[in-house]
Amino acid sequence: MTAWFLERYPPANAALLLVVAVVVHAFGHGGLAPGALAAFAGLWCFYLLVRIVDEHKDYADDLVAHPERALQSGRVTLGRLRLVAAAALAVQAAVALPAGRAASGWWLILLGWLCWAAQDFFTGGRLEGRPLLYPLAHVPLSGLACVWVAQLGAGEHPVGLSAWKAFAFGTLLALAVDLARKLGSDPDRSYGRALGAFRARALLAGVLSALAGTGAAVVQPGVWKALT
Repeated sequence: MTAWFLERYPPANAALLLVVAVVVHAFGHGGLAPGALAAFAGLWCFYLLVRIVDEHKDYADDLVAHPERALQSGRVTLGRLRLVAAAALAVQAAVALPAGRAASGWWLILLGWLCWAAQDFFTGGRLEGRPLLYPLAHVPLSGLACVWVAQLGAGEHPVGLSAWKAFAFGTLLALAVDLARKLGSDPDRSYGRALGAFRARALLAGVLSALAGTGAAVVQPGVWKALT
């Protein structure tokens, strides 16, 4: 199991999610608050659940493409991963439900989107192998996750229209990471292959610029205000 975590859900993920959780929770709360640690635990467990769902979805393909991985080589089984997923789901519930109906509602919406995404939105797999359409359907999941964390910070007070800032921040961040990872490494999912190297890099630059502006709108009311 340790080998699987290091391979498929490494500690670097936790570092990024901790920063995101603190920033977005502070945005919803109006300042830094200890509850950000619980929000981080929920967010980390949510993306662990996403990873395990992906492992089930891609298992057959990865048997051929990556037979050396811990799961495909039999050192970890899908059954054990389902137990981990159940524990991750329980942690999310323990974070969401005590925070009130608004936070619980956003969490259920988030899980609903994950269920649809796991089925490729019932398109018969037509999204697979399309590096431009696939992320457009999946990166909003990160936007909804950020809205959930912002609502955890806000407690019983609905985040209202400011939810769009958290949603845009999470979506743009996920898109930037996806673009940076797939500029040319994977022939089937390469943005460089689909768009051309110059246009793919120009798109990444545009997304990073938009992320900087949205990030400033999220950081300023929470972390920056608290520090100054």
